[in-house]
Amino acid sequence: MSDLTLAIDKVIKHEGGLSLDPADPGNWTGGARGAGELRGTNFGISAAAYPTLDIKSLTEADARLIYARDYATPLFTQLNSQYVLNALVDYAVTSGVKHAVAELQLAAGMAKADGLVGPATLACANALPDLSLVLRLTRRRVLFYWSLPDEHRYFQSWLARALDWA
Repeated sequence: MSDLTLAIDKVIKHEGGLSLDPADPGNWTGGARGAGELRGTNFGISAAAYPTLDIKSLTEADARLIYARDYATPLFTQLNSQYVLNALVDYAVTSGVKHAVAELQLAAGMAKADGLVGPATLACANALPDLSLVLRLTRRRVLFYWSLPDEHRYFQSWLARALDWA
């Protein structure tokens, strides 16, 4: 089985500390540039996702708890591949859990992608070789990031994250 702590370590590595970039919609409590209050993102926890949280005072330990609680289900650790778990948790942080799981389901060859982790998702994911599945998921992830309207501004960092699953 895979280790959620190792996956969260990767997220923390990429997210770093406090960011108050006004061009980043995630830094605003309203979820769009100029909407609400500019509270920023700290350790990847954004004001858009947590508008009432004191982002500036957030500690790494707090962020880790939020990631474990809100961006990974207990079933994630039943994935056989640490690489897939690393990629999935990071994708969930950047794009939402349901979207990341739906992309995993499609990468695993499931006919229906409902974004919910269950026995069928785990069986399909665990039946594929680690490298095959993580590369399929990474491809889907890169194409998704490229399709976003802000890809020109953030694509380089998203690409680096998508490729850092090992």
